[in-house]
Amino acid sequence: MATVTNGYIFSLRMRQDDGSVIDYLAQLEAIDVPAKVGIYVQRLIKKLSATYAEIETARVDLVNKLGEKGEDGKARLYLPGNKEGMPVSPNYVQFMQEFTELMAETTDIEVKPVILPGDTVAPSLTRLLTIFELFVIVEGTE
Repeated sequence: MATVTNGYIFSLRMRQDDGSVIDYLAQLEAIDVPAKVGIYVQRLIKKLSATYAEIETARVDLVNKLGEKGEDGKARLYLPGNKEGMPVSPNYVQFMQEFTELMAETTDIEVKPVILPGDTVAPSLTRLLTIFELFVIVEGTE
């Protein structure tokens, strides 16, 4: 079991300024591993993805609560430096306060550690595996 912050889990799928998403869970899923290891990778991804979805729902609820309704009826919250060039939303400070509190909350992730055979891990995966170091062990590097 590992205790992590919501911020850690939320960062596993990071939206970039250009709208693209860096999805570390998808990158983990793409690693070529033996089937006996793959099932544990899938269990880890399933647990982290479910928790991510809960956090994202809470974030969307917060935007709906504090954001401004657009012409299309959707709530929007404009942050400083937004690409639309819109003025900062009046509830920006309150949003950031509540969002920061949400990200600081911790959650326990109960999952068996993924043990990757050391000879199958390419050096190019070092950064990715560092992100998941609470859940993934590479044999021969303990």
